[in-house]
This record gives sequence, C-alpha cells and structure tokens, in this order.
Amino acid sequence: MLSREVTATGLRVVDQAGYACSVDAAEFSRTQPGEFDVPVDTAAAGHTTEFSVPATTVLRRDTRSRLLADDERADLHEGEHHLVLLGPLEVRARFDGPATVSRAGDRVRVAFDKRTRVTFGFLGRATEPTGRVRVPPTPTGVAEAVTASATALRTTSPARARPTMRRHPPRIEVDADAEANTLRETADVPETGIRVVVPDSLADVFAVAPLAHYLGASVTVADGPPRLHVPTAGVDESLADGRAASVLERAFWLDTLAWYGDRDRLRALDIDPGIAAASPADRLADALDAPFEAVSLPEWPLAMYVDPTPENVRALPGLLHRLAHVYPAETTPLDSQELVSRTLDDFYRATPGPVATVEMENPRLRAGRRHGWLADGTPIDVFKAVPEAYDRSVDPVNGELSVDVVLNDPAMARERDRVADVYLNRATDCPIDVTLHADLTVAEIAGVFESDTDFVHYIGHCDEDGLLCANGRLSANSLDAVGARTFFLNACGSYHEGVRLVERGSAAGAVTFRKVLDEHAAQVGTAFARLLVAGFDIERALSVARRRIVMGKDYAVVGDGTWSLPHSGVRSPGVFTVTPTDDGYEVAYEGGSVRTHGEYEPSPFPQNHAGPSGRRETATLTEPELRAVLSDADAPVVLDGEFVWTDTAVTRL
Repeated sequence: MLSREVTATGLRVVDQAGYACSVDAAEFSRTQPGEFDVPVDTAAAGHTTEFSVPATTVLRRDTRSRLLADDERADLHEGEHHLVLLGPLEVRARFDGPATVSRAGDRVRVAFDKRTRVTFGFLGRATEPTGRVRVPPTPTGVAEAVTASATALRTTSPARARPTMRRHPPRIEVDADAEANTLRETADVPETGIRVVVPDSLADVFAVAPLAHYLGASVTVADGPPRLHVPTAGVDESLADGRAASVLERAFWLDTLAWYGDRDRLRALDIDPGIAAASPADRLADALDAPFEAVSLPEWPLAMYVDPTPENVRALPGLLHRLAHVYPAETTPLDSQELVSRTLDDFYRATPGPVATVEMENPRLRAGRRHGWLADGTPIDVFKAVPEAYDRSVDPVNGELSVDVVLNDPAMARERDRVADVYLNRATDCPIDVTLHADLTVAEIAGVFESDTDFVHYIGHCDEDGLLCANGRLSANSLDAVGARTFFLNACGSYHEGVRLVERGSAAGAVTFRKVLDEHAAQVGTAFARLLVAGFDIERALSVARRRIVMGKDYAVVGDGTWSLPHSGVRSPGVFTVTPTDDGYEVAYEGGSVRTHGEYEPSPFPQNHAGPSGRRETATLTEPELRAVLSDADAPVVLDGEFVWTDTAVTRL
C-alpha cells in the first residue's frame, strides 16, 4: 500500500518501505483518476500546465519503448500518450498532447501548451504480501503455494522484469491439517500455458520455485526428474542440476531487453524487437534458443543456499520476491590459511568475559553478486538468513526513520561521534530521528531493542552472556519480542546475539564472529553507517565497509541481507574502482541492487549509454574527466587499493 498526500506544489507518495516520490505540478487541480493497463498501487489525476518527477529513466509506451537521455528533449504530438517514469517509485502518466518532455539530471519535466488533464499511477518498490495461502508441509502443498505466487505479478508481458511489476507473493502458512490441490480454484493465477513438473521432493520444489514464479507456471508433482513443459511452444526442457536458474536468467533478460527496446542487444541475440508483443510461452521458447553468450549482461544479484525444510517454507515468498536463485547448501572445512593468523590479542577490543566465537565454514558458492545462507552452519562470505527475517522485512516504514546510537563504553566515544555525524547529516536530506544513548542499564537497552525503531547502532562489548550494560548483561534470549527492524552490534563476538535478535523480530543486522581490533571496529562502523545511509543494502554496505581492514571476514550480516534504508536519490548506489595508468585512469563502476534488478540506469560516464542495472562499466579517463565524474557522485571509491569517498578521492587527485 502507498500513502498519498496533497502538497502545496502537487503530490507526495510513499511506499511501505519508505521510498518517496514528489510530483511538482503547476496549479494542480484534482479530478477523478481513470484506469491503467496494469494494476497500480494508487492513482491521482488533475489539470496542470506542467509537472516534474524524480526519475532517471523515461519510456514512451507507443509503438515501442524508448529511453530518454540526460538533457534530451522530446516533442510529443497530439493524441494520447503514456509515459513510464522510473525513479524512487514508478510513475505512470497518461495525458493528451502536444507536450514537451525533457530530462535534466535526476528529474523529468513535462510541459503543455495549455492546462491539460494528467492521470498519474504510482507503483511501489515494496508492497505488502498479496494474500496468504495455507498448505501442508509436503512437496505437493509447497508446489501449490509456488503456483499461487504468480498472483503477485502485475502483468505477464515483458514489463514483469521490472521490480515494480512484481508485488510481494502471498505469505505461506504451513499447516499439517491443510489440504493441497485447492488453490487453483480460488487463486487468481495467470494462465500462461507453462508447466513445471517436479519429483516428490521439497529440494526440487525450492530449486524451481523462482523460475516458476516469474514465468507464472503451474507447478505439479509427478514421477521423474524436474522438467519444464510448454506444449504450445514445443518446449520440453530438463531443469535438473541448476538448469532452472539458467532458464530464469534467459527468460528474465529477454523480457528486460524487449521491454526497454534494447535493439543492439536484441540484434546480437538475433531476436526481433517485436518479441515484446509475443505470448509468455513464445518468449520463453525464443529465450531458450537465443545465443546469450553474445551479449554482456550483469551477474545475477542474489543467490540463496537453502535447506529444503518445512521451517524454511515461510521464507520462500521473500526469496521469490527478490528473484533469488535457490541452490542446495554445501560446505567444506575452512582452510586455516584463508583467515589471517591471530597474533595481536593484546590489541583487540577488551572484553570483560569470554567472547563467544563461531566456527566458520567454506561454502560452495554459485554465480551471484550477493549470497545468502538459509541453512545450518555459518559459512564465510554470505549473510546468514533465518526464516523469521522474511516476516519482518516486509513490514511498512511509518513516517520518519528512527536511528538509535548506543554507546556503552566511554572509551569508544570517538566512534559514537563519527557515526552520529553520519546519521545526522543524512537527516538533512530525508526525515531521520537520531537518538544518542550512553551507559544504558539492562532494562534500558532492552527497551531500545523492544521499541519500534528502524536501526540500532550498538557500540560496546559482548561476551558469552550477552551485551554489556551499565549493571550487567543483556541476552537477546531474554527479550520476548524485538521491535528494532535492523541493527549493528559493533562488539566482539556478537554473532549469536544478532541471530537471536532476528529470531525475535528484527529483519537484519551486522555482527562480528569473534574479537575485533578497537580501531578496526571504529573504521568499519563509520564506513558502514555512511554506506547504509547512502542507500546500500545492509549486506553490501558491510561487504564494502569491511574492505577497510585486513580482518574483514570477522564481520557478517544475519537476517535478510537485502534490506536497505529508503534512499532519497533515484540512482542505485555503486562503487568506483580507480587505477592510475600511463594515459590517465582506468575506472570501473558497479552499481545496482536487488531493488533495481530489471531496470535500466544511466551510466556515470558521460560517453556511455544507459543499460541494465547491476552491470559493470569501465572507462579510461583523464584527470579532469575523472574529477568531473567523481564530483557528480556520492559514492565509495577504491583508489590505489584504499577505500575512500568521492569527495576525498577528488581532493587526492
């Protein structure tokens, strides 16, 4: 659900995750809105002479999609026009021309010759689950729930590749007394003619679930290996041995290229742009035959490694919403040489009691930019998910964000001051209520975690008995329910306490596996805070922040690592890597996130065109060109192997 309010200059709309869009419309007089070709979350209409919205991508929905470049102007003729404007939210605008559309930076303006009626439709990036299904904890029951998950798709056209077109699937309630084979009679499942057949195995149902969800496929259980059947298109494809993930990527990227009208990449695939009008079955058949090795596309944003248990079924809707690849969870013993030898014990953050350490494992990772572990064990280089995290990560953000910074050791006041400055500076761009605490008692810290706050940044100590307080220790086991949505426990050995916080209500948090150096903790904590408020999801924020120190693998994320604070900008956050050369600088940029997977985003390099979100771009720049690129960004930079921010990088250049 989106909230909408009329402002002095037009409209302001906010989705349930806090992503906001302000429509500035000159002398806007409201009227009754009409209908759109896809379900929208909320709509409004009125008369105006011009309007503008925050967006970096403009598409005209006439004969084909078209991207509007920065500083480009388009004159629209008389007749009805449909614009799709992509920014923090998706805005659909319908009006009669003539009109002029222009884009400057992160804002798009549409101007008319006279007062004109405009109908706006708004689609959020985050939505509440589209319902609830109750199934038995059997492969047949879970297959029925996966079939019903397609009710979350707003469309089966190529537009479904965009995140705003895929609402959150229904929650799954596992009940041994429930009956299977009843959902198709009640659920509004699209009829695509696509079938997925799996053996009587939860592992196989989990593995094919993201593909079946995206395709709107009917999932049934039968003897034999998993297969994909599309009788009308002549498709009969094996889905064994990870093939489901490959098919999903092919179907997804073909939809993305077709909807955005990417003629260059479609030509490389030998596919006519008219494929955008084809049925889901025919598009799938073409995707399976296309030579995708001929085009460069981003790596898939999320791979999840899942134990196929009834307890993990409740997390499945969250994984489907993120279009995660689902793989089996496999590990090997961790080679001691993979972690730096610990010979600096005297320099580690002092703790009053024994620190709870974690035996880490080496996971078998597949292709993916981010990796999550919904299984037993604690591997390195992944976020440790628990099923409960996916219940909380769809809860709405109400009003301004609340951040609590807790300092429970005066010796660490410098770290508190640094991170507080980061959060307070962000509060000038969007509403954040920052509260600073010090020397809290057990009851007081319990109150902070039990309150409905968005983020708790704890700076202090942790041992086997819990978080150190002014009068004892707080164990998360003592909390009946946790209201804090997310947290960072920047204390030695806080992993177990973090997992317990997620099990009791948090969505995600950053933790440590064992003892950490005091100065390292301060460096990671400050960098993490700045990355988080810049829009990075919690897993990527910690992944980038821990690059500042040698012992970075001592830090990890528990819960739903894809969670992020609402970002006030319209571009997804990214990281620059700068390498000096004899001719200037080789610069690489990697942006994108799970939230923007399926969108096209502008390049940070002036000579490059827009392309799929999440792609890795490179450019050779002179020093003045590099200064200009970095001055126009607010992002982390790896310069000569060191982590800095863009403003610092410009100064060093």
